[in-house]
Amino acid sequence: MSKITLMPINLNFLGQKKPISTKTQENLVGSLKTLTQDTVSFKGISGSKLNEKALVLLYMDQLEEFNNLRKENTFFKPNFNFVNLSNMNLKGINLKESFLEQASFKKSHLENANFYKAVLYDANLEGAFLNGADLRESDLKYANLTNADLEGVQLHGARYNSQTKFPENFDPEAHKMVEIIEEQTEQVE
Repeated sequence: MSKITLMPINLNFLGQKKPISTKTQENLVGSLKTLTQDTVSFKGISGSKLNEKALVLLYMDQLEEFNNLRKENTFFKPNFNFVNLSNMNLKGINLKESFLEQASFKKSHLENANFYKAVLYDANLEGAFLNGADLRESDLKYANLTNADLEGVQLHGARYNSQTKFPENFDPEAHKMVEIIEEQTEQVE
């Protein structure tokens, strides 16, 4: 049996906005310890089994298996809203059309990653290494890309707003990004 070393991770995932209870965290740790390739069992965490298995593969540094899961299940669009994937090696990850609202990829290696049409609304990509990544037509409104390495990144059609934070001297228009102007509503007295 292979040994799993558990590192502290943010367990506020699968769309839950409140912290997960200690009991649920213990159940998750127990599930990780008994994980087999074909079965993933989570107690007390809502979400599809496929989504849960995909997330566990990432936390267990099984990127190739994650990408194979995506290939085998072409309909599957991961929902990793609020997930903390900071400081991880995710080079070449396929997150095409994924839901990544408020996800954190701070200082992660995302070289050649596929984020085509991904929802990265309010995501934290601060200091991420995105060399060669595909972010075409992605939603980057409110996202933080401060100090991110955007060399060779494809951004054509990616949406941003005035609250999106870019690296110093970055020109979104030069990368054919689309600025979304949000209308201010006036209050009637």
